Amino acid sequence: MQSVSYLKEVLVNLEQNVSIVLLNQKQFRTAIDFVLDDIVKKDKQVIFVSFTMSGEEIIRKFGEHNLIVIDGFSEEQRDTDNIVYIGNKTNLTNVQMAIEKASDKKEKIVVFDSLSVMSIYNSKKDLGKFIYLFNNKISLEGNTCLYFATKDSIDEDTVENAKQFCDKTYDFSDIYISSIHVK
Repeated sequence: MQSVSYLKEVLVNLEQNVSIVLLNQKQFRTAIDFVLDDIVKKDKQVIFVSFTMSGEEIIRKFGEHNLIVIDGFSEEQRDTDNIVYIGNKTNLTNVQMAIEKASDKKEKIVVFDSLSVMSIYNSKKDLGKFIYLFNNKISLEGNTCLYFATKDSIDEDTVENAKQFCDKTYDFSDIYISSIHVK
């Protein structure tokens, strides 16, 4: 597996912040796996909003302890205790309602796996409004939110808009990854 030591800075500064992590395509899956593996071990509920991987696959990989998946990748199916399906990727209200439906704890960490995919299915204006309102809600509740995006797959204006509503921005997209070893 490739080295992801650069992400330790994100994990150290995660608590009660809204952050965006910009990656290149080669880093994307390994980085998300590394971060999820770390945060599901914490004593907080983790809500993982996935647009790039099925809920079943995520639960198989990371287990059910403290993890709820909002599945925006799969075709709509019947919700389970740990997976809520949103179906329509263009309806950001559905995403917000699914997060609220899934959340039964006050302390939580919400992770969005792909701001890039969200930007494909939603206008800049709608996505910007969603990020602004959602980040305010997370901040007022004293919770944590982390957005991942592949920098080369997202419009620069969308990134700049999202960054202004985040507490921290991490841009690791220029870190060279020579190879990827799949487990």
